[in-house]
Amino acid sequence: MNNLHRQINSIYQQVLTQWEKVEFAEEKFPVICYEALALPTDYNVEEILEFTNLAELPVQSYPLDEFGEIPFTIFRHERFFIDIYMWNVHNTSIHDHNFLGAFKLLHGHSKKMNYDFVVEQKLAENFFKGELKAYGIQDLNPGDREMILPFEKYIHKITHLHNPTVTLLIRTNGLGRNLNLYNKKFVFQYRRTQPEFVPKFNCIKMIYAYEQDHTKDKLKQLIQQLDHNGLFQLLLAYININPSQVSGDNIARMYMDFKLLADEGSLPAWFAEFLALEVQAREKEIRFQKMKLLGIL
Repeated sequence: MNNLHRQINSIYQQVLTQWEKVEFAEEKFPVICYEALALPTDYNVEEILEFTNLAELPVQSYPLDEFGEIPFTIFRHERFFIDIYMWNVHNTSIHDHNFLGAFKLLHGHSKKMNYDFVVEQKLAENFFKGELKAYGIQDLNPGDREMILPFEKYIHKITHLHNPTVTLLIRTNGLGRNLNLYNKKFVFQYRRTQPEFVPKFNCIKMIYAYEQDHTKDKLKQLIQQLDHNGLFQLLLAYININPSQVSGDNIARMYMDFKLLADEGSLPAWFAEFLALEVQAREKEIRFQKMKLLGIL
């Protein structure tokens, strides 16, 4: 066990000991994690490589790299676990959390934007329209810690200004639903495309992947039977589309057809409004990454 692994083990043991003392009361967990993260953690990439490659690690939280651009689960208890995340390019979306815990920045420099969301209208199951309100920006530097509270109590976005940015996270297993993602006017629950919707969206992808004619009319035929929940599934499938299956030009073409269908009344106005905000956010992120690459930031 090298030095960093030993330090994280000390954090793990303190969390376990202190949480046991309060009989695993969930409301006590964030403070316990925050205090444990005050223990020393001397970041060293060589030590991370050593213990993640040679040590027998527990079951990984994100075995397919679904969160963090290099994620590792270092310790796991039946009630909580400790992860290390390395971020090399992408920033997080605006999100809440379906767990409790705390994190500590080990390396790099980030900015954390904090938000509230006021719900105004329910559009479908787990899909709401409202207003996102920013209320503060914080600089995060190595050693800085934050407690994580569940759901709408802790909505934020992390912008990584250094490659890599490395974070140590302690968290519970989960609180029964997926986290929510936010943009300026909408909040929706993160989830994969539902199995029963996959063949519907595969048909749509084929229309554009094979660059067929009259794509708008064919798209209209495929979506005219969808209710609001089906349209919500379509939104999620579109924003999570695999670019290796449909080219960027054809993804843009699909977006323009969605917009035309909304303009003519074949899709509700909120559908196009949501997509426009997501496209704007994606373009803003691309510009940010180019500026970071050029050293402008």
